[in-house]
Amino acid sequence: MSTLLLIELGALTLSWPELATDCLKILRHPALLLWIPLLLLLSTALHELAHGLAGRWAGATVTEIGIAWHFPAVFPYCKVEGADFLTSRRQRAVIVAAGPCAGLLTMLPALLLWWWGNEGAFRTVASGLLVAGSFTTAWNLLPLPGLDGYRILSALLNMTELAPESRRYRTLLRRRQNRDRATITVKDYPGWAGLVYRNYPIVAVSTAAVYGYVFSNEAARAAAELTDILFSPAIAAIPIGVAAGVMAFLWAESSVQ
Repeated sequence: MSTLLLIELGALTLSWPELATDCLKILRHPALLLWIPLLLLLSTALHELAHGLAGRWAGATVTEIGIAWHFPAVFPYCKVEGADFLTSRRQRAVIVAAGPCAGLLTMLPALLLWWWGNEGAFRTVASGLLVAGSFTTAWNLLPLPGLDGYRILSALLNMTELAPESRRYRTLLRRRQNRDRATITVKDYPGWAGLVYRNYPIVAVSTAAVYGYVFSNEAARAAAELTDILFSPAIAAIPIGVAAGVMAFLWAESSVQ
């Protein structure tokens, strides 16, 4: 399955310029836009189900699964308890990574349809789903607290408090000369741990900045397309508002999990 996912990611990366351009066609057919959130909702449901199945496989407990309301959207969720107490880093990482992997697999039929399908509504919806799904999956894999990317990184490094400890370490690093011997100093951290805590904020900010650049660039292209369609700069701001709403939804989703 990992090979299949790598092939899919490679295909999406190589096809992105054409795919992103093709996706703009959906703006000329507003009725087709309704399919995107519905298909993303289905993808999210499979994402959460994969978390639960992986948790059961690893020996954790699935305590709750359902649909949550977090204004202004609804989304599926799955609560897995006991995963943090598993001794295997691999098992903890697999539980978290199962969700994004399932999301990518649900996009595979859309990718095949976009590749080999004829011009028409189905191919247009497929391109929209691929672009929206790629952005939501990429966002979820960022190493930011509350997101799956952060949880995967924490599991692989065996650091459950990566972000808080990183802040604490960098605070101690700024002080350096601490006269209170009862207080922990940077010298009390193992060398590899200090390296991780020192550089984690740089990695997190850098990846988020790259994501933000690509996301804003595509939102601007969508705004320009709407300007061309509707000849109204005010209405052309809609995609930026939608983009902001999507990002707010993703933050809300991560805070509930």
